[in-house]
Amino acid sequence: MKRFLGIDLFFIMIMCLFGGVMDGYSFLCRGDTFCFIQTGNLIRTIIFYIQKNIESASYSLIIFIVFVIFVFLYYLFLKLIRNIRIDFRLITLIFVSLLILPSYFLKFDDNNYLNANNIITGSCLSMAGSMIAVTFKEIHFKKDHSISFNAAMMTGNARSMMIAFAEFFYSKNKIKGGEALCFLCFIIMFSLGIGSSALIETNLNSNGYIFISVSYTHLRAHETGA
Repeated sequence: MKRFLGIDLFFIMIMCLFGGVMDGYSFLCRGDTFCFIQTGNLIRTIIFYIQKNIESASYSLIIFIVFVIFVFLYYLFLKLIRNIRIDFRLITLIFVSLLILPSYFLKFDDNNYLNANNIITGSCLSMAGSMIAVTFKEIHFKKDHSISFNAAMMTGNARSMMIAFAEFFYSKNKIKGGEALCFLCFIIMFSLGIGSSALIETNLNSNGYIFISVSYTHLRAHETGA
């Protein structure tokens, strides 16, 4: 397992935790939508359109389309600057940090899903999710060995985990066993991120503000005009 331990693995686990926090927050405080799990947004879009809940369906569709478009654009951007000697992960983290800021200041309006604040914050979170999905998709343990994963979409990670476990039990290949444990760690960290968002939202009753408990009192005072 030593070959699987290093700064890359630690960094990816932190990103999975962050992805869980973001998706948990988006679901709890931003209209039951997701910034990573676009399957959920697509399901909401189709069901709500059929049920003639046009506002909710349109909002979910906007989030989905923004994610898809920015996967395309950000991938091209990384290709264009690939010759520059800079860590692309650092660029992504800077962009993501900027994109979550609107959620800190703009409250979600449950009565009007298509208002400007909702669309701005939802789109920014979706863009952040797309950038993370494009950038953090592979771990290189050795020059000739890497595994593909996703920092927030756990369906693929769960599938890869069980296939790797099956390969390990069938062939006793320790590398496959290590891969399976890595995927298990990703799933656990993502789950912890979701749980953290749920605990913070439940205990602080944040009413749509992003998961920064230190400033919660100030934000509530500002909202009530105290």
